[in-house]
Amino acid sequence: MPSALPPLPFAIQDLMPYMSSETILFAHERVQAGHVQAVQEMTKHKAYKGYRGKSFDAIINQLQADPALKDKGFTESSDTLAKLYYHASQAWNMAFFWQILSPKSAGGINTSQGADRIPPEVMQMIERDFGSYDKLKFEIFAHSEAVFGAGWLWLMQGQDGKLVICHTGMNDYPFDTPIRLMPEATPLLACNLWEHAYYLDYRNRRGDYVASFADNLANWKGVQRRLQSSR
Repeated sequence: MPSALPPLPFAIQDLMPYMSSETILFAHERVQAGHVQAVQEMTKHKAYKGYRGKSFDAIINQLQADPALKDKGFTESSDTLAKLYYHASQAWNMAFFWQILSPKSAGGINTSQGADRIPPEVMQMIERDFGSYDKLKFEIFAHSEAVFGAGWLWLMQGQDGKLVICHTGMNDYPFDTPIRLMPEATPLLACNLWEHAYYLDYRNRRGDYVASFADNLANWKGVQRRLQSSR
């Protein structure tokens, strides 16, 4: 992903009624655009020219290897390198999030719900690694409740081929905490647990939003494509 604001891969009304146009516009045009602009502004400075024009993940990987940050953790602070990491990782996460949703224009929303939306190949893996779709949803709820405040929920495939649900706090990139547990893991789905993703539509009912994500918003056909391309 280049260090610019990528366009949405669907029309803003295409996720209704589970995510409103207002939510999408605010999250994309205000929140995500703000992170992208921050990366662009910071990399204009001579001190950070080595990051200029690079993709968000390239910036993140380069920062992760920087000895000035390696032992500090990658949280937002007064450290400008940490701030660059914060904005680049959140920009990457949000760009990935839009790609894994299932808009009406792709036949993903309102045509079926819950387990009926999952391709047989993916369902076989879910039943193998979680026991059932209901047990997968239980894991999704449990991890979403473990995120206090803002964060992200991830469905990952480990190097051993197994599917795992995990979560990260705040802006953490999926190759931070999960990668230490699952080397060479592949992100398949991401659920944005920041308030900008759900509060306008669900208020403080984050559990209802997470249920809508699993049953209606998550693009399980996209999961199948990512699994096939990772082989």
